[in-house]
Amino acid sequence: MASPALLAAQAGSIGAGFSGGGFILPFLLGVIDMLYRDLGVMNADMPVAGASAGSIAAATAIGLVPLGDVRSEVDSLGARCRAKGNCYGTLYDEVQRSARRILVRDAGNKMAAHGRAYFAVVHPASVSGASAPRQELVSSFKGRDDIANAIAASCYIPGYAGPSPTIKFRGQRVYDGGFGGPGAGFLPCPPDVRYCVRVSSMPGGITMPSILLDVLLGGPYNQALAVGAALSTLGGADVLGTLTKQVLGGGGGGGGGGETQQLADMASAMAAFMQFKTPGEGEADIFPGRRHALPVGEFEWVTRMAVPASAADNQAMFDLGRAEALSWAQEAGFPAALAKAGRSG
Repeated sequence: MASPALLAAQAGSIGAGFSGGGFILPFLLGVIDMLYRDLGVMNADMPVAGASAGSIAAATAIGLVPLGDVRSEVDSLGARCRAKGNCYGTLYDEVQRSARRILVRDAGNKMAAHGRAYFAVVHPASVSGASAPRQELVSSFKGRDDIANAIAASCYIPGYAGPSPTIKFRGQRVYDGGFGGPGAGFLPCPPDVRYCVRVSSMPGGITMPSILLDVLLGGPYNQALAVGAALSTLGGADVLGTLTKQVLGGGGGGGGGGETQQLADMASAMAAFMQFKTPGEGEADIFPGRRHALPVGEFEWVTRMAVPASAADNQAMFDLGRAEALSWAQEAGFPAALAKAGRSG
């Protein structure tokens, strides 16, 4: 019997969703390289959604960013951030500049013609008027700069990407699109498709408590990784300046709203973050460690969300993305994937 994914593809009703992932973006790019460029299982006209770094992956999948260009930019941005405290307090500006640099010139026209690409941002509970933050899938754009701003807003980690818990996007306070809670709040899918190929950057079942336990009980290696990540941030970033701006109410392009408002926004973001649980088997189709071993320990993989890896490590993440995507496509019965394995469908 044909798989649901294969049947949806044959019916022309399949799309893809990409999770957040920070500097683990090369894994998502490897998935795109295999499914879109190598196998042709997916194509640039299909619906797509992404949160945080997944918005960059989504833009790449539909041709707004050449794959080779974004891979080079990830390496360059990683090198710049490693030299500047992992871009603590400045990541929003760096991502915005990178997006403006690598988006194709006619990105606005391409996006309008596509019509079914969605970038996630999250409105804090204080803005949405709800008891919890609200994720919005932005699908209408005014042009190339608006797309770049949407990507940067989708990647705005509260209090890390800049001094404010939120950033202004189209006049509203928002933050990282992957901070919408578990499930679709971390890994959004485009609406109205029969099947969404859900691609997560993280191994399944990771929670904030499990990350803390990995630090406390994971032995000297994990503890050294955690200390190294902290020291690399403290040693290269203007931590004091960023914290001062946070205390004084943000600044620059931040979301603003006064000290009380910012405290409420940060509390909203942290409450959602503490509910964080990465999707595993049955909740995501493709994720690292599903069928192939991670190139590093699980905790080290997680730290790469915030601590950029070397170009060689980025290549290893990219290769793992390709391998996991191929395994999924073979299991789903896509003929091109079966042929690549030397079998017929």
